[in-house]
Amino acid sequence: MTVVPTPVAPGAEAPLPAPGRRWPVAVLGATGAVGQTFVRMLEGHPWFEVTELAASERSAGRRCADAARWLEGAMPARLRDVEVLPCDPSRVTAPIVFSALDSAAAGDVEPAFAAAGRLVFSNAKNHRMAPDVPLLIPEVNWPHVALLARQRETRGWSGGLVTNANCSVTVAAMALAPLHEAFGLERVFAATMQ
Repeated sequence: MTVVPTPVAPGAEAPLPAPGRRWPVAVLGATGAVGQTFVRMLEGHPWFEVTELAASERSAGRRCADAARWLEGAMPARLRDVEVLPCDPSRVTAPIVFSALDSAAAGDVEPAFAAAGRLVFSNAKNHRMAPDVPLLIPEVNWPHVALLARQRETRGWSGGLVTNANCSVTVAAMALAPLHEAFGLERVFAATMQ
């Protein structure tokens, strides 16, 4: 059985791994540009350690150094010889999964991981508007993680699925949230050049 960190109530302290240990995490879509960004940002993190990399059938079964053309900085040396796994919850064992999958794959793969007991943090658009999936901008609406309890109950999952917002929305919300809190904004007109 996989142990998945439980979301905490607003105002409560988040459980941390035991001193000197970090939570093992996997990155889905690890050989692509977004997956590489996840790996780069998680490398050396005090709470998380990337222990597994997974990607498409083109990359699965190969060494990370052979499967990925690293785009940003240097590939972490400790991951060069790690075998890239298929994006299959029966093969990936980490309790926490950061998904950089394209939306074409994320729609089916991410719920499969959540159903298998993993806590999935998704970068894809597929589940952003589901009423029981937290659409999280931690600096703005971190209490929304409490939706995981409802999600687990309605879907029968022991894991969970959390999404991030679109990049333009995230930046705008971080600037607008304190203005809304102070002045009660009612309407904003915005244009993006995506």
